[in-house]
Amino acid sequence: MRLTGLPFLLCVCLLVAAAVGATAALWNRAGRDRVGRVGATLAWTVRLTCLALVLASGALLALTETNRIYGFYDSLSELTGSTPTDVPAPGEASNGLSPRVMAAGRVDAARGRGMVVRISLSGGLSRIRRPAFVYLPARYFDGPPATRFPVVELFHGWPGIARNWVSQLDLAGTMDREIAASRIPPMIAVVPTDTDGQRDEECVDAVRGPADDTYLSADVPTAIAHDYRALGPGRAWATMGYSTGGYCAVNLALRHPDRYSTAVSMSGYFDAAGGSVGRSLFGGRAYLVEANSPSWLERHRPGGLALYLAASGGDRDATTALTEFRRDLPPGGDDTVVELPGGGHNYAVWSALFPAALDWIGAHVAGPSTAPLLPPGTVLTGPAARLGTVATVPAGEQAAAAGAATAATAAGAGTAGAPRGHRHSRPSLVHPPARPRVTA
Repeated sequence: MRLTGLPFLLCVCLLVAAAVGATAALWNRAGRDRVGRVGATLAWTVRLTCLALVLASGALLALTETNRIYGFYDSLSELTGSTPTDVPAPGEASNGLSPRVMAAGRVDAARGRGMVVRISLSGGLSRIRRPAFVYLPARYFDGPPATRFPVVELFHGWPGIARNWVSQLDLAGTMDREIAASRIPPMIAVVPTDTDGQRDEECVDAVRGPADDTYLSADVPTAIAHDYRALGPGRAWATMGYSTGGYCAVNLALRHPDRYSTAVSMSGYFDAAGGSVGRSLFGGRAYLVEANSPSWLERHRPGGLALYLAASGGDRDATTALTEFRRDLPPGGDDTVVELPGGGHNYAVWSALFPAALDWIGAHVAGPSTAPLLPPGTVLTGPAARLGTVATVPAGEQAAAAGAATAATAAGAGTAGAPRGHRHSRPSLVHPPARPRVTA
């Protein structure tokens, strides 16, 4: 039973009702058959136990509804950290997938659908191992086996988990529809877990803490390019995120412009966390705060990275951050700014922005190719805790981002103004929208 499903919520509601009913029934009956101090002690013991059950069941109901809204945990295995993954035994893998998953992918591809697989991504540099989701388009299973695909790396918010992209934002359905409409080329989407879940880690290499930047910008691209038919980091890779994930997407792309060609922020911010969070992550070192602040990076080392920045009018913090960051953008850059007149800081807004942002990425990344851009055995180097560290990749990977274009500013309801009209000449699969398929 899914922890975010309606059946589980109804079960919790029944538990609350049972606790309240038992309390009402036993409140005056407990201890009546006993006299004196024994009867009084028994009565208050029963009453206090009933009250504790009512409070505990009420707290469980509140936690269940919060979990349903934010999608933190979908199953008990995710809650306990024992989530199963699709990691095949040695000798069973075919491009990172087991034969069972490849067969299921071909069935879905025949229906015009891609597939979401749940995996575990290990970092050789960061020493981090976390669950992740990978969307593979239909052409991955029914197209030429030598074809490699561009990649968009997606970052979730805090608090939140990688599954939010799959469940709340309908990753598979949205990707399928945009590919079928030829608004984006067939591409892979990877959703890594960008925090250990105990605190907001901001996707940075923390001082005396987890090396999240190294994991997300070096280990994840290396693993995906090695295990799946993905083009190597560079012009074929993009980042996207919402809320804290929006900050992660822009910050990592600006810090590693040789690994990502473009970045999308939905309701994100552009300065590294201050206060206690900043002190715990950066050890009070101001230069690390600057080196992880997109606003500072844009002012001091603009690299021509294409950005898509979006916020809604009902989200005051996000719109204020976007307004301030726009002043730091270099003139003539290939940037698009979308400000919705209404909407808050929630999945409804991000669901509305997601398709248009994907279309924009599709117009900026390299399309599918039969030439691998990351030779076997290539390992990206991780960033050190200082400004200016870059990846070590083959010379052919050092291509610049897409040529500069006139900046476009869009404002309006829904996703109006976003470049939805870009068309690719590549063949596409036409199919009705379908719920995402998650294969464990």
